[in-house]
Amino acid sequence: MANRYTYVPFIGIFLALSWGVPALTKHWRHQFFVLFTLATAAILICIPVTRIQIGYWKDSEYFFNMPVSSLKTIGRPTPGWTGFQQGRRLDEAISQYREALRLKPDDADAHYDLANALYRKGLWTKPSASIGRI
Repeated sequence: MANRYTYVPFIGIFLALSWGVPALTKHWRHQFFVLFTLATAAILICIPVTRIQIGYWKDSEYFFNMPVSSLKTIGRPTPGWTGFQQGRRLDEAISQYREALRLKPDDADAHYDLANALYRKGLWTKPSASIGRI
């Protein structure tokens, strides 16, 4: 969901790798060459992957308005949330919330956001107080 924060829990793994691998390979004849080659290959693989990932994060509106089917998880904020929060494009937000609910019908946040968008559009009225509390 928030893959940009995964570096924090990975600090321990990175430390273990950066100190453990050289310690385990200290008796190798060509240790420096092998480890240097592996590190260079890892960096070269990460460059195009990073460029692709950066393309998704132009801004919040672009990211959250990607096609709903391309998102692996539907969480808050759901697609359409950005336009809805800015008080514009309610029709688009409503259709995206409905698509999100079609893919994941038990998403409470999408139900809540859809209800708010429908209310703001004037297509839904809040329940009256006479219904009572649950």
